[in-house]
This record gives sequence, C-alpha cells and structure tokens, in this order.
Amino acid sequence: MQSTNEELQSTNEELETSKEELQSVNEELITVNAELQAKIEQLASMQNDMKNLLDNINIGTIFLDQNLLIRRFTREAAQVYRLVASDVRRPLADIKSDLEGEDLLAEAQAVLESLVPREREVRTVSGASYLARIQPYRTLDNVIDGVVLTFTDISTSVQAQAALRKSAAELLETQAIARMGRWEMDLVDNVLHWSEGVYRLFEIAPEAFGASYEAFLDLVHPDDRDCVDRAYRKSLENLQAYEITHRLLMKDGRVKWVNEICRTDCDPEGKPLRSVGIVQDITELKQGEATLKALAARQAAILDAVPDIVAEVDNDRIYTWLNPAGRAFFGDDAIGRAAADYFVGEQGTYTSVQPVFSGSDEVIYLESWQRRRDGEKRLLAWWCRALKDGEGRMIGALSTARDITQNPRAES
Repeated sequence: MQSTNEELQSTNEELETSKEELQSVNEELITVNAELQAKIEQLASMQNDMKNLLDNINIGTIFLDQNLLIRRFTREAAQVYRLVASDVRRPLADIKSDLEGEDLLAEAQAVLESLVPREREVRTVSGASYLARIQPYRTLDNVIDGVVLTFTDISTSVQAQAALRKSAAELLETQAIARMGRWEMDLVDNVLHWSEGVYRLFEIAPEAFGASYEAFLDLVHPDDRDCVDRAYRKSLENLQAYEITHRLLMKDGRVKWVNEICRTDCDPEGKPLRSVGIVQDITELKQGEATLKALAARQAAILDAVPDIVAEVDNDRIYTWLNPAGRAFFGDDAIGRAAADYFVGEQGTYTSVQPVFSGSDEVIYLESWQRRRDGEKRLLAWWCRALKDGEGRMIGALSTARDITQNPRAES
C-alpha cells in the first residue's frame, strides 16, 4: 500500500510537471501566433503600400517569371500591352502589344540570360512615347527569378524635344539667311563659344579656332582691333551693352564688315560672369552704301556741271533744292521761298503746271518770265514733271530751265 501511494504521488508530480510544460508551450504558441499575426498584418500593409505605390507612380510595370509568364502588372501597363486581370500566369508572348514594331520579348530573354539591364524609347500606334526599361527580377536573397518591364510615359518630353529641335533648326536657318550668329564668352574660364553661324561668317572651322577672346581679336582687321578691344573692355567696366561695326580680315585678303551687339551678365556681387552677343555680316549693306554714295557723288557732279537750272519744289511750290546754276540765277536765299516770288508780271504758270501737282506723269513744257538775282527780267523755258516718294505719293515737282531770253520768241 505504501508503495502504491508513492507511485501515485510520483505520477501526480509528473502530471503536474507536464501541465506546467503544456502551459509554457501554450504561452509560446500564443506568442508565436501573435508574432505571426503581426507579420501577416505587416505583409498586408506592405502589399497595400506596394499596390498604392504602383498605382500612383503612373509607370506601366509588368513582372515576368523565368519563363516570361506574367506574374502581375499595373494598370498603366495595359496602355502598352492589352492586358486584363485573367492574363496573370499567361505567357506575355500571347498578349498583343500596341508598340510599333518592337520585340521586347527577345530583349527580356536576353536580360534574363545576361543580367544586363536594357532601356530604349518605344512608340505606340496611337503616337504615345515611352521609355522602356528591362531589368532582372531579384529576390531578397539576390536570386534572379524573372524580369521586370517598366514603361515611363515620355510623350510630353519627346514632343518638347521635337519642338526644341525644330526651334533650333529654324534659328540656325534664320541665322544663315540673316548671315548672323551668336557667341558667348565665359569670363571665368576665358572660353569663347561660337554658334555655327559665327563659324560660317568668319569662314573658319571649329577645330582651327583657339576658342578665346585673343583668338577672336586676331581675326579682326588690324585697323579696327584696338577699337573693338576698347569697346568690349569698357563694357566690362561699366556693365553696359554696346554695339559696334568693324571689319574682319579674311585669310585671302578679303574684308568683311560686321555689326556686333553685346551684353554682360554678372553675379549678385556685380562680378562679370559671361558676355553674350550676336554678330551679323553687313558687307553687302556697306557695299550698297558705298555704291549709293558713289552714285550720289556722281549725280551731284553732273548736276553741278549742268549749265541749265535744276530745281525742286514741294507741294506748296516752295523751292527745296537748286543746283549751282539755279542758285547762281535765283540767289542762295531762294531755298525756302515760293517760286512765285520770282515771277514777273501776271502769268498762268501755276495753271499750266497744275497737272504735274495732280499726279500726272506727263512732262509739261512752258515759258515764263523770271526775275534774276540781279533784278533783270529773263525768259526761261521750263520742263516740269511730278516728284513722288517710294510709295507713289506726290511730294512736289522737279524742273529744269534754260534761259532763252535771246530767242526771237522772247517778249519785252
């Protein structure tokens, strides 16, 4: 009996120990279950964060496994591939693409084999542009388990770049037509940047130019070099824009005329940072001016040598110009006086020349008695015609006159 009691007591103690162990295990299970629940909640939160991230970055993304089967995709990816929810686990090769002649599957396979990411611009049939990136899919253990395709919409950027290229091309075309170019002088590094138009104007290849202010001065005509240098350095001192016309001396000895406009930009402390300017070839303009000057000089010489009177009057019949023969006849004070001041007696001169002042292109001949500067009465033969401006508006009359007093027709 004593032995039985001891066995029962021992069994009871073992049961008590087992109970405590079970209680400890149960507590551990509760703890593990709580940790597992926290992990599940954390994973759900991460999945929600990932879903919201993928939905809001507006980047089309397709996750493929090692067999290029679709794992998942974002809604933006459906704008590139015609994807629906039931396409998960299907080969991407079975899904029709809206890309113009692009084979991204071959590139995806190449990335999977080489582990080297790839990217390029692609275009859909609707005209949208995307930057396609293909990268290996790596697990947290750095195991390659497929590829990821992303599509970033760059349509706005592509359109802006196209517009920029168009504007740049139009600017170059405008500069070529206007024979002008743009230059910029980096005053910090003493580096001179020229546009294509400047190189064309200076007739020099970019590789043959030293790209410095001193190299530019060497191309300026020696007689103008000091003037150009002074004008530029003065602008750096007073920080005022300036304009200057000077010559260039070409390698073959030809001379070109250019007009330059420049301004200098400074930092907040007033230190010059860069100078920006434009230069335009005005050689033809200068040649035209020289031609016009020569023609004007020749015309003046001819008019000075003509023995006949040549006169201009405005619409009010006021003398505005006389050649030397005219000033010798009427006097130097005739300019600004009415032509009628020199009429002698009652004449119908104005009536005769009225068609001229009405705009007629007819040359009208008349004879009129006029008072010479010494007061003597002389008979003049006049040939009058209308004087018009460049737009055909009447501005007066141009006349030539000859003294025919000794003509038998003259009357006393």
